[in-house]
Amino acid sequence: MVRQDGAKTIDVCEVLRCNWLQAMENSVDPTHTYYLHSHTLRLKGTKDYVPFHYQPLSKVDFELVVQPSWAGIQKQRVFAGEDVRVEAPHPLIIPNILFVPVRIGYALHFRTPIDDSNTMVYQFRFSPSKDGNIVEQSGEPPVEYVGTKNGEGEFHLDNFTSQDHMAWETQGPIADRAIEHLGEGDRGIIMFRKLLRDQIHAVQNGQDPVGVNRDPAKDEMIQLVQEGFSAFSFVRDENSAERQA
Repeated sequence: MVRQDGAKTIDVCEVLRCNWLQAMENSVDPTHTYYLHSHTLRLKGTKDYVPFHYQPLSKVDFELVVQPSWAGIQKQRVFAGEDVRVEAPHPLIIPNILFVPVRIGYALHFRTPIDDSNTMVYQFRFSPSKDGNIVEQSGEPPVEYVGTKNGEGEFHLDNFTSQDHMAWETQGPIADRAIEHLGEGDRGIIMFRKLLRDQIHAVQNGQDPVGVNRDPAKDEMIQLVQEGFSAFSFVRDENSAERQA
């Protein structure tokens, strides 16, 4: 958000008709990209079904990260097979942000509650310049409004956003978690719920939640992609500007 070596845009999504937490729990479900997104697009005959996500998984790693200026759950898919690209680890940032590498660079998804059963989703996108030079951009970043439903009010499922909104909304305005059966792939969801509960208790006790920085001396640009990674995969260029967020 503070970098100057790239272009910035903002997507404002159609109102999500469910609780914000349903969207956030999806942020720590890395296996859904294969089925909900790439497989759905391929079944629809879409030429660009994002083959990067259409790969079998070997395992999924989750790590609780607590830094002075941010905290959340770092996750990484490890794809099966030899000579496959290593995905850049990327975090859910507590309480309501998903940071995700995309083909054009990076995106921050803000899932912002309107009330208990309605949510606004804002997607802040950053596309780094190839040479690391400053990109002049006058005024505020351009805004694009993203529709998720067709004229009949049905989800068109033509892109990731519509597919995600379908999966979130069809759980109901507030998902009934008492009837769910969590499995091995849901470790991230369990971690997130515990992290969120612990921070609620901290605030109730008059403390700051994790990741809150009140020290100006520590006010610096936060790097969310680990050293050695570009937007999607491991790179050996240690001077790459694309490693910083």
